[in-house]
Amino acid sequence: MKKIVTATAVLLIGFSTFVIQAMPQKNNWYIGGKLGISKYFNTGEHDYTYAKNDGITYTRSYTKNLFFGYQLKPYLDCEFGFDLLGNVKYSGENVFGNFKPADLQLSAKLSYPVYNTLNVYTRIGGMIWHARAHQYTKRNNNSMSDEDAGFSPFIAAGVEYAMARDVSLLLDYQFVNSLGDKYIVGSNPKNGSLTLGLSYTFGQRRFSGKIFPKIYPQLVSLISGHKHFDLKTDILFNFDKFTLKSEGKKTLDDLCNTLKTLDQNTTFIILGFTDRIGSIKYNQELSKKRAQTVFNYLVNKGIPSSNMSVIDMGMSCSIAKDHCNKIKNHKALIKCLAPDRRVEIKIKNVNTVSSYFKKLTSKL
Repeated sequence: MKKIVTATAVLLIGFSTFVIQAMPQKNNWYIGGKLGISKYFNTGEHDYTYAKNDGITYTRSYTKNLFFGYQLKPYLDCEFGFDLLGNVKYSGENVFGNFKPADLQLSAKLSYPVYNTLNVYTRIGGMIWHARAHQYTKRNNNSMSDEDAGFSPFIAAGVEYAMARDVSLLLDYQFVNSLGDKYIVGSNPKNGSLTLGLSYTFGQRRFSGKIFPKIYPQLVSLISGHKHFDLKTDILFNFDKFTLKSEGKKTLDDLCNTLKTLDQNTTFIILGFTDRIGSIKYNQELSKKRAQTVFNYLVNKGIPSSNMSVIDMGMSCSIAKDHCNKIKNHKALIKCLAPDRRVEIKIKNVNTVSSYFKKLTSKL
């Protein structure tokens, strides 16, 4: 019963911390634009009302995109966009014409950090498109125009580089399998577009202790009654890594021997922290991976996994605070911010964690 209470308390403590970090902040909205090359495929199919081109078909054009989005979670965005997808131009001896589509789209954007300033992402969604077609046949002096609208799913993938705190550079490729109905507008092409763009995030700011004005101070004070271990991540890990160094393993071996002397009902909360170098998303994930690495190592050394939990604190609760703000040299800044790169282990028994849980839920 005690283990169930402990697990529930730890789970809800972790969940409440996640909610505070993921709740809407000023940096959740972003806007941007992209320009690039649009390429059409399958442009030669026409119904009987439209004549086949008897000359060159230009399938490449310029495309323009405007978008804005909302960050739901660190790696999940909801994005809206408007595309002018360029046009297909038919230029023959007797047949002239063009095909011009535009779209409104909605997509889910899933990102993954590969470096502290670089993300790869995919967008999956749907678009409502509108297409206009015009054709003139010189031989019989026949001119015709039609419009069509419809819905098509699309997929996109890209790379996003944080040039500054608020500004990111994007390289994006988008593909849609169907635009237009050939029995209405004479064509049903596919489209792929490669674009380069910029995005701006409103009110972007770094995490600080203010993000946790109530929860984290209580977490520290209420769970640190018996023992509190601060492990410098520069000892455990190389900079920007989450694989344990040999020196780090020795440190954890010594810690493990100490933990095994405690009561079997003792619970441990492992909190991972990073410095402020890099993006919020990247550091949040890095802190989680480092804390999880410590968790896994202790489990392998015989500490019950049911007695431990992991909380990723990211860049919050800086120890260095503003002392490093004037340092411009990157290596010197890394050295100055070393106290912020840490893993903390808070140790307490079942009764105290349960008491903390009751106090926490009464204030949420």
